[in-house]
Amino acid sequence: MYMQDEFGFSVSEVGILYIIGAVPSVIGSKLAGGLGNKHGRWIVIMGGMIMQGSFFALGPKDNFPIEVISLLGLGLGMGLVDGCAPAMLGQVSEISHESTGIVYTLNTMAVQIGFIFGPVIGSIIMEHHGFGVMSIVLGFFMILVSPVMLYNRDIDKLYEEKKAQEKNEKLDL
Repeated sequence: MYMQDEFGFSVSEVGILYIIGAVPSVIGSKLAGGLGNKHGRWIVIMGGMIMQGSFFALGPKDNFPIEVISLLGLGLGMGLVDGCAPAMLGQVSEISHESTGIVYTLNTMAVQIGFIFGPVIGSIIMEHHGFGVMSIVLGFFMILVSPVMLYNRDIDKLYEEKKAQEKNEKLDL
């Protein structure tokens, strides 16, 4: 609705514009696997979150080239997160629960909660302060919570230790 009001775009033009974010998302997803294996999935996810927050907060929002740059950065950040998060969740669940089912169930629940509360909170902020302020607030919030990934920085080492322990147990049998 913002792009329709601010730039006079039709619904189909807004939809086409969002392809600008989809292409870097696909590229980011492709790059994320290799980067996650090389540097650690947690750091790729944290970097993707910071990238998304930074580009979401980028302004001024009434400048079309800035909107395009925002969509490009958002898409790349999303791709980095989406490309590494499932593998890291699998490792966490294997370490903590010895199976993957519960973590993916919790992931699905968290995504659904985000789809409920994100638009509600964003709409409240936007109604009272405008789209630009809402973008800044939500972008900085994403940057603010990204250090939570530091909690997962030892996941690769713990996962390898668990696999080595399981291998040793099989050899002992």
